[in-house]
Amino acid sequence: MIGEEQTKSKILISVIILLLQSSIAFASPFEKGGLRGISPDVPLGDKLYRDVYVLIDRLVAKGYVTKLFKNTQPYSQGEIAEMLTELDKEAQEGSLKLSKVEEQRLNLLKALSQKDYLFQTQGEKHQFGVDFGVGESTISRNQDESKTGYAILFRPTVIGQIRDDFAFYSDLKVYYLSATQFPDIPKTEVRMGQPAKETKTASLSNYYIKAKLPWFSILFGHDNLHWGPGRRGALLVSEHPLPMNMLKLEAQYYPVKFQAVTAKLGSNIDKKYLSGHRLELNLWDKLRLGVAETVVYGHRFEMVYLNPVQIYTTTEFVFPEAVGENDNVLISGDFDLFPLRNLELYGEVMIDDYRPFSYSPKNWGNKFGVLLGGYWVDPFRIPDTDLRFEYAFVNQFAYTHSTKINAYTHFNSPIGHQIATDADDLWLNMKHWFTANFSASFTYELERHGEGDVNKPHPPGAPDDDEWEFLSGVTESTHSIGLGVSYSSIGKSSV
Repeated sequence: MIGEEQTKSKILISVIILLLQSSIAFASPFEKGGLRGISPDVPLGDKLYRDVYVLIDRLVAKGYVTKLFKNTQPYSQGEIAEMLTELDKEAQEGSLKLSKVEEQRLNLLKALSQKDYLFQTQGEKHQFGVDFGVGESTISRNQDESKTGYAILFRPTVIGQIRDDFAFYSDLKVYYLSATQFPDIPKTEVRMGQPAKETKTASLSNYYIKAKLPWFSILFGHDNLHWGPGRRGALLVSEHPLPMNMLKLEAQYYPVKFQAVTAKLGSNIDKKYLSGHRLELNLWDKLRLGVAETVVYGHRFEMVYLNPVQIYTTTEFVFPEAVGENDNVLISGDFDLFPLRNLELYGEVMIDDYRPFSYSPKNWGNKFGVLLGGYWVDPFRIPDTDLRFEYAFVNQFAYTHSTKINAYTHFNSPIGHQIATDADDLWLNMKHWFTANFSASFTYELERHGEGDVNKPHPPGAPDDDEWEFLSGVTESTHSIGLGVSYSSIGKSSV
């Protein structure tokens, strides 16, 4: 019997007063187009580089960028160099029509491959750079009482490339914390794994090596992924969890891009792993499709999941002696449609476990999520403006698993959408650029949570015909309204 739903609301205000990271350069920049072939990636979730992804989304929606696989991220600097070549060709043909601000933003993007470093050296077959950034942020949250925390950031970075078939990257963020310590700010392995522990310092790092092989490339190291068209979140694999130690294989043969990954996950129970693969297909300029599959498992490492083309949903039947039938397999499919110039409609469906032919669609064992969104460039003919909305829903038992270690988490955070289980989220964002560096934005978000939890699976021994509830039990609603202004220069500073 489903009890009467109750609702409570709260307002959460989070203000970042200042975030500034800058580098001091003494040497000449890398040569134009230097970072091609196998090259370092443009970091995901990094405020210094977020405008790279925002600008590319805009250029894709306007129909100027057609060959980039926009929904398998991060992008490499080599992919961006190829995109810029495509844009240069369109400019020569006279088909590239940009506003003055867009031209300025594009020039900032072109300068990414000519970034100045504190120290750098370059030869015919190599280039190396060392950089150092500093930053300070103040975070205030007003719930039952106002609380403020401070974080000072020190950020050394090392980057390099040898010929066009080997690259490496190391980015270390070291934080000094004072005043109130919010358990989720900043996100680091120690603070997420031990949220009650107070420390004066915390660190977060992305580091990896990349190598080009005859038919594909490989990455080994500590990095983030984002699969799907969602920009507030993604249902299967999103950029929001901490970086994972991973081995990633990637192949591109237009119009197809394929990725396969095996990663070690954070867990306080035992060893835990993720394997997954994604195929993205650019059917034509108006439609892009993606399909992906992941499996989370624990207590042992499974060689069979290293096979990049192994279909996980059939593995337990093909190799019953090798794998556990309780491994947590998820699949997703997504689409990206461009019905008109300047307009993008997209969606994603994630299936954790769905058995509509065996049970009612409302049966607790049918675990899934849905994401729908839209992106309108220059709405109502307002130039240099973006309008985006997104709605996501994850039902009551999605991401959960009867075997606790197989819950779909990394350091207790969902690998998929950050709203986690038994929740939905409506997000609206409008942003206007006054110059290439200066912008203002308005954001509204309604996030609702039921009483479900990613670590709270369906109770063992409960009736098989139980049904899942939409936002079960008492619903907690959070309304967030934000007005912001920002100044940024790609790869150099963000305020």
